[in-house]
Parts: sequence; structure tokens; C-alpha cells
Amino acid sequence: MRRSATLTCTKTLLKQPPIQTDCTFLSSTITFSKFTDCGGCALTTRELGVGIPCEEKTTVRGIATATVDICSPSPTCTVTAIERIPFQNIADGTCTHYKSTHTVPRYTDCKGCALTTVNEGAGPVVKCSETVTSAATTITAPACSSTA
Repeated sequence: MRRSATLTCTKTLLKQPPIQTDCTFLSSTITFSKFTDCGGCALTTRELGVGIPCEEKTTVRGIATATVDICSPSPTCTVTAIERIPFQNIADGTCTHYKSTHTVPRYTDCKGCALTTVNEGAGPVVKCSETVTSAATTITAPACSSTA
């Protein structure tokens, strides 16, 4: 008879609850995995409070990204991808909003390690004197590949 392993401990990740009241949802979602060293324990996620409910809900065409925390198969190593936040011409004052965003993976060889992302800089605060809406834009996001 085969016995299943029983986890005797739990690792809890705490997340901030949603705070926006004007909520825009994209019609499709791509899910990325974020590996966490669980140390052999079960993984649970809890929100700190209940958040603020959406007063306005809008669904538009496009692809959103979501990150799901899972236990790392290799808990002792990580590979860090540094993401540069794009800068906008502050003097211009024209802000561009996109109806949809397409995310393309930018593969790196993680060599079996977990991938973490660090944002480099916060970018400037831009005061919009004019807003332009464009159809779509494409962004890249790091992802692990066995062959980069």
C-alpha cells in the first residue's frame, strides 16, 4: 500500500488587497508562476484586509498578466531579471493610454532556479496635459526557458 506524504507546516504569503474603485479588466489573462522557497511546507496566500470594491467595472479587449505563487522545485537558487521602467518625455505632457497590451515572453536560461524580477527605478511622475488613446502596444516580460 502506498502512503502519501503529509505536510506538517504552512508558509503563508501576505498580499495587499485591491484598492482601486474604477476597475478595468482585460478580456484574456496569461498566468506566470512565481517560485517561492516553501521549505517543504504547504503554501497559502492571505490578503491583508478586504480591499475596496469596484464602483465602475469595464472589460476591454486585451491580455492581462497574473502572477501565481507556487513552491519552488529548486528552493536554494534564484536568477534575477532586472526590468528597466520606460521613461516618457516629461516636457511633452502628452500621455498615451492603450486599449490593449500584448505581452511577449523574453526567455532566459534559469538553469532550474526560480526567476525573480527587480524594477530598476520608479520612472518620473508625468503630469498629463493631453491624453492620447492608441489601439495596442507590445511589452516583454521575463520568463524561464531551458534553452535561452
